[in-house]
Amino acid sequence: MSKSDYAANFEDFLDSGDKENPFCFWYGSTEPHRVYEFGSGMKKGGKQLSDIINVYKFWPDNDTVRNDILDYAFEIEYFDSHLVRMMGILEKRGELANTIIIVTADNGMPFPV
Repeated sequence: MSKSDYAANFEDFLDSGDKENPFCFWYGSTEPHRVYEFGSGMKKGGKQLSDIINVYKFWPDNDTVRNDILDYAFEIEYFDSHLVRMMGILEKRGELANTIIIVTADNGMPFPV
């Protein structure tokens, strides 16, 4: 998990800019890229191995794989939580309705297929 406070960086960016002109901000997170902290989905994300209903048939269904899936999910939730905070900052400033937000991903899950 990155130590960057992405949402705080966004707020600093907005504070430092010209409030009368349009802006472009790229939220380039390192989550959910590898390397994950093993077990962080359970330890920090409050997840349980039983939260995984199905494991793809081409992966072994064991605790290691289930932890990896939970760790990946926790990283995505971390990314999402910063995006939600950024949207809240825009809403508080009265800019949310006047802002285009585009969210993309550069690849799929980093698991073998």
